[in-house]
Amino acid sequence: MSYLNCRCKLWNIGRCFLTRPQSSATSLTSSFSTTSSSPFRSSRLIGTISNNLFTQNRTILMNFNRSLASNASLNRCDQELTEFLSSEIGAEKESLKPLPKLSGWSIEQSGCELILKKNFRAEEISIKANVSTFVDADNSVPENDPMMFKPEFNVEIKKSNTILCLNCAYNSSGEGEVGQMIDDDFQINAISIYENEFQDNSYSIDGAIIDGNLYDLLMNILEERGIGQQFVKDLYLYATTYEHGLYINLLEEMKKFFEK
Repeated sequence: MSYLNCRCKLWNIGRCFLTRPQSSATSLTSSFSTTSSSPFRSSRLIGTISNNLFTQNRTILMNFNRSLASNASLNRCDQELTEFLSSEIGAEKESLKPLPKLSGWSIEQSGCELILKKNFRAEEISIKANVSTFVDADNSVPENDPMMFKPEFNVEIKKSNTILCLNCAYNSSGEGEVGQMIDDDFQINAISIYENEFQDNSYSIDGAIIDGNLYDLLMNILEERGIGQQFVKDLYLYATTYEHGLYINLLEEMKKFFEK
């Protein structure tokens, strides 16, 4: 091997040797750069996740606290109401009176409706009243006295399939058409006569506009059949007592509702 060839070979070997460390240094520098930047990125990522979790947890906690406060308020309101109802039910039961008797009549109770029935000669007489509709306009009664229920009632007098119906109501005015005081506790509001049952096209006349003599004779007809002043007073008393029982039942059902 000539000196020149040997020198070239040595030069190439040296060149490779000198080049390799530089590549390693570059790789090392790059590695250091990547490694050194990684902790900063990780720290920022962890910080972001922590902030998001904190915000979410805080929102959940606030909503939970609001829910607890709302439920506590509802529970407190329900408890106050049930406590009041318990007290009210006890007081109402203490003042509840037994139902009075209406002699000569059979009585059917259906919710707020009362139906009284009896026979008179060849007639079937029924009286229907609804205790949910009442009038208590007697201003002479002291405030502390118990309320008296005075519902409207229909008197139906039936012969064969024909029915004479007199709609009656509490007489709150106490005066006749000419300004004279009258003793009747009730008055005839409307009069109708029909077959089997009242229809939408059945005729009815206002009791206030019929002839005075006819009105008096119809009141006598009712009186003869046991529907006079004393009976109506007894009916109002029965309706008042019956409605009182319905009211207590409503309070008890309401209490059960809020205790569920």
